[in-house]
Parts: sequence; structure tokens; C-alpha cells
Amino acid sequence: MGQSGKDGRLSIGQLSSMSQISVKTLRYYDDEGILKAAFVDEVSRYRYYAPAQVEQARLLQNLRFAQVPLEDLREFMREPTREHQAQLFNRHIERLRAQVHELNSGIRSLTRRRDYPWHPQVYAVKGRVRPSVPLVFVHDRVGLGDLEDAREAARAELSEYLGQQGIEPTSPLMSYSLPDSARRGRPPDPRSLLDVYMGFELEAPLAGATRIQAGWTPGGLWYGTQHVGLYEYLGHTKAAVFQQAREDRVLVGDDPSAVLQHDFIHVEVFCVGPWECTDLSRLVTEVRWLLRLDTAGSFGAAFPNP
Repeated sequence: MGQSGKDGRLSIGQLSSMSQISVKTLRYYDDEGILKAAFVDEVSRYRYYAPAQVEQARLLQNLRFAQVPLEDLREFMREPTREHQAQLFNRHIERLRAQVHELNSGIRSLTRRRDYPWHPQVYAVKGRVRPSVPLVFVHDRVGLGDLEDAREAARAELSEYLGQQGIEPTSPLMSYSLPDSARRGRPPDPRSLLDVYMGFELEAPLAGATRIQAGWTPGGLWYGTQHVGLYEYLGHTKAAVFQQAREDRVLVGDDPSAVLQHDFIHVEVFCVGPWECTDLSRLVTEVRWLLRLDTAGSFGAAFPNP
């Protein structure tokens, strides 16, 4: 355990007793550069600590009991004060809140899958050239678990905005996603943030206001189909859409298992949304992929604000 040190130094055993941190953990902290011994005897290799390190060790132990990550402990020791400790507690609280939110989103999704089981349906796939038309929209960056709440908020915000101006949209609520090759071949990650652009098509261009933006939809050859039921099952539409596109020779030589929606501009049209129907098995969503781009509209590489 070590012996009492000279000149007021504390042995590792004494620091362990005063801080309630085990000797093994103190040695680990020393090796990891988290709480370095103030002095190491060259002959005995005993570790000794300065009296000021007692308070540091106690604060460190408080963070450790709260299961604060190791990197935060290392950061704390660069400024081992109660104020810094409070900052790290706040950071960890936000981290835990995010985990709770993610878990609640997962529970909600699994509960709906249990209550509304997947039933295979026949997807009638159609290809259609759609011109670029005016669009009013909001842009959000959200996780998968927050998509539906973001859609509902966008629908309410845009509907109020259009209603104040006496304008009727010419489409149901639509949600655009841009290509993201970085995610190609990877399973969906609920922790990753997605850029989504949610809005309504209009008869004529409209000026944006505040976070509400105005622009144009991309035009070109869209292939899509209609899905009935939970949003959790929308992924089943992809195989049917891309299979029909290959049969029509719109896509040539692509491996079916490698083609994901993120390779193309993708839009979901909420023909019947949860704001209209409480029976989630009766939701109707049209899913489209832009397989030939004719007009980029507002969907440039960086999607600049119009």
C-alpha cells in the first residue's frame, strides 16, 4: 500500500483512505494521466501525492460514481474545480437525457410494430416525369426518432403561415431527403442526424419568411409507389421501386442490394397522415425516388437558401 511520505506528502494508501478511491484505481488514474502522483520514489517506486490532491481525488470520485466517461475525467483534471465539476455534470445530464429520449423513441416504435404487425402488400410502381414547381418548406436536422414530431411541427407551422395569406397548397405535406453516399450500405442509425426539407407544393412562387423558405422542387423522372400503414415499414417499398426501374432500363447494372434511397433525392408524400387518421394501419404515404434529374430546383449540392 505504500508508506507515509516526507514533507507532508501522502502515500497512495493514505490518499485511497481519504478519497474512497481504491489503490488499484488510483494506479490506473496515474497510468492514464488522469490523476498523476506528485512524486514517485526512484528506489521503491512508491507513489506519493500532495495534500491538495485529496480534494481533487474526492471531486474525481464524485464524477466517477456518476459514471461520467473517462475522457471527461481526464478533462476535469486539467481544471479540477467544483465549477468545472458542475459543468461536466451538466454535460453528462444532457447526454443521459438524449439516451432516455432515444430509448423512449425506440419503445414507441416497437410498441407500434407490435400493435400494427407488418402485412405484405403489393406495390404498384409507376414512373412519371414531374416538372419543377414552387415549394414552401422548412429545413430541420433531426434524428430518426424525431422525424414524425418534426413533420407534425412543420405541417402545423406551414399550414398556419399559408392560412394567414389565404393560400391553399397543391399537395399534401412532403418530406425531401437529399443523397447521402456516406451512409450507403450502412443500417439506419437512430443517433445520426438527417437533413429533411418538409413543405407543400404551390401554384405560384411565394416569398419565405423567418425559417420558412421558398423555392422549387427538383424536376425529372420520379419512380414511386404508395404504402399503406406504419412509417416503420416504408423500407419495404425500395426493392419494388428499384426492381421496376431496372426492368424499365432506367437503372442498368446496379446491384439490387447496394441501391439505397440515399443515392437519390427521395421524397415522402403524406397522403393520409396521423393528423387525419388515428388508425395508424390506414396511413397512406407515397414514396418517390428521383432517378433522372432534369431540373435541380432548390436542391443544389449544398441546397442553398433561395
